Amino acid sequence: MMSSIVLKSLNILNFKNWEECALLFSESINCFLGPNGVGKTNLIDAIHYLCTTKSFLTHTDAHMIRQGSDFVMIKGLFDRSGQEDEILLSLKKNEKKVLKRNDVEYTKLSDHIGLLPVVVISPMDSNLIHEGSEERRKVTDLILSLADGLYLHHLLRYNRLLQQRNAYLKEAVPSRKLRADILGLYDEQMEPLAAYIHEARQTFWGKTKKWLSDFYYKIAETDERVSIQYQSDLDQGPLGMLLEQSIQRDTEVLYTSKGIHRDDLEMHLNGNPIKKFGSQGQQKSFLIAMKLAMYAVLKEKTALPPILLFDDIFDKLDQERTKHVIRLVREMKFGQVFLTDTHPERSMQLAGQFDVNACFYHIRADQKVEKL
Repeated sequence: MMSSIVLKSLNILNFKNWEECALLFSESINCFLGPNGVGKTNLIDAIHYLCTTKSFLTHTDAHMIRQGSDFVMIKGLFDRSGQEDEILLSLKKNEKKVLKRNDVEYTKLSDHIGLLPVVVISPMDSNLIHEGSEERRKVTDLILSLADGLYLHHLLRYNRLLQQRNAYLKEAVPSRKLRADILGLYDEQMEPLAAYIHEARQTFWGKTKKWLSDFYYKIAETDERVSIQYQSDLDQGPLGMLLEQSIQRDTEVLYTSKGIHRDDLEMHLNGNPIKKFGSQGQQKSFLIAMKLAMYAVLKEKTALPPILLFDDIFDKLDQERTKHVIRLVREMKFGQVFLTDTHPERSMQLAGQFDVNACFYHIRADQKVEKL
């Protein structure tokens, strides 16, 4: 029997627009239905918070707390291959968020990452094409951290050392107190961390690239060629050598100008940048195929089908492509799925194709939840 991960129940208090909500879920498909603005996406985000300790919508935890309240609480009961885990996340105004697993508080939030693998597909994914390289690194880092605790440990250490190196450059260069031996200490510590991160990203995107072409073809039913190219300064050689070569530049700009913190992805459609040459439909199909490809690699690495969150993805997808996405999800034997939709009939029809016990929740404007 395959290992599985299932969210059995969710309780929230003062989360975003929700005052209170308690839901029980199907282990297969769960659909949050209703008009825009009632809080469907916030329910998906609450699940994402429990799995990753972060929102996929905002970088500010204070935005979790409902207006007029001074605390927030999210609680989920998960079944991980027969073992039950209760995860509780809470936050009081002007305090640090607290995360507990079975009533035991985590000393470091990072220790939780990887316990509950999850992938979200949402309209926010368009940032991966249209925003800067930081967005693309962020999604890479989250997926790799869910699959590999050592990756997250190395990434956190690298980022701390990078901050310290940059602070030293800013402080020492203007006062003419820069010492090569101190810089060398940072470089020495950063090099093995960067090498590990670079190799992990290279391997991950190499595998993702293979799934991407297959998934894009199945969604778009076209022979258009799609590709992702991972780019890194470390393709030119080890970090120590690069930092040595760029010391002149670093002292001019007062920050570390080479390293894995500058890594990026190039996304192409028929050999051209998809950002410039892809239509809205092509870009959306590309992003869904890419996220499903990332899911496939994460599933392979963890031997667990991650929870899949679909936020409003069918809205700007034509009927044919929507059918292809659903067929693909069915063929891939994805784990538990949560989706939001403004068209109840569409979701009920789509879920019916799976021949499983799907749950449908209609969310009204007054926050009453009706199980259909």
